[in-house]
Amino acid sequence: MGLPWKHVANENPSLENDASRTELTAMVNRLDADICAREVSPGWTVATSLCHLAFWDQRALFLLRQWQKSGIVEVPKSDALSVEATNQAVNEVARHVPAVAATTLVLDSAEAVDAFVAGVDRELAEKIRAAGQERYLQRFLHRREHVRKLSSLLPPP
Repeated sequence: MGLPWKHVANENPSLENDASRTELTAMVNRLDADICAREVSPGWTVATSLCHLAFWDQRALFLLRQWQKSGIVEVPKSDALSVEATNQAVNEVARHVPAVAATTLVLDSAEAVDAFVAGVDRELAEKIRAAGQERYLQRFLHRREHVRKLSSLLPPP
């Protein structure tokens, strides 16, 4: 049974996840091929940044499913270098993903992980929090960071 904890203040991130996914969708709907090709930072474009978001949502979804299945929240060890290596590898692969596919991938990934988080029961949520891994539930944190950055590159609506 999902969301038995949904009305407890600050425990359920689903409302914020949903709101950030709405913001992401609105931003994606304003993109075209030229904007997707626009550089965000050295080596990164709008489209590769969308793939980055999709990758981290898919990674979170994979781990959440594993934790639910096993009942054990095992946190993979990663330091700044391994995170940077992952980001750079994702960016390199993402350069070959067509812009339309990147927009579909980011929206589908956000929807999938948010739906899973919405169904997480209190016991698993508490284990995730006890392990200090709330960000796996709070997908809105990473998503909004990038949506704000990417939105700043767009002309006013």
